[in-house]
Amino acid sequence: MKTIQEKGNKKIKGIQKYDDNQFKSTQLFKGIKEQESPKDLIYFDVDNYNKPKKLIFYYASFKFLDIIKIVKEHFIDATHSLLEFKMLFFMISAKFPNTHAFPIFQFVVYPNTSENIAFCLKAFFNWAKVKPKYFMSDCAQEIENAIINSFPEVILHWCAVHVMRAFRKI
Repeated sequence: MKTIQEKGNKKIKGIQKYDDNQFKSTQLFKGIKEQESPKDLIYFDVDNYNKPKKLIFYYASFKFLDIIKIVKEHFIDATHSLLEFKMLFFMISAKFPNTHAFPIFQFVVYPNTSENIAFCLKAFFNWAKVKPKYFMSDCAQEIENAIINSFPEVILHWCAVHVMRAFRKI
């Protein structure tokens, strides 16, 4: 049985694989994940490690691929101002009857444009070999355009809570 000290040393060695610069760390993380799980979907591209003007990162685990193939409805949402440079962290979640939603795909884009979002969505659904049927989203124009332009046959629902918040801002 490992001592607490041995467990701590192992964690410290894992942390040392990364860099103080979050974008260089992401590049290192991508390389590690590609070696550990070559079937996972992972992509990272940044134009400048110090002050990026464009960044795209996405990740999905191969472990969930069978589940992804049976999902009927996808939920997409983004956090605001969570990351440096106010980059948005997006998550696509799956919901099944009588269960909670759980994340199946995560991505970060900067700037937040429908083209960048669409790039990630297309990569995910092509990798999974799935045509989405239903999407639920907040009422962000960039997200709506990305979904509609990428998957014209999809039925898009807006989340009522997000719609009410948008009306309060008017």
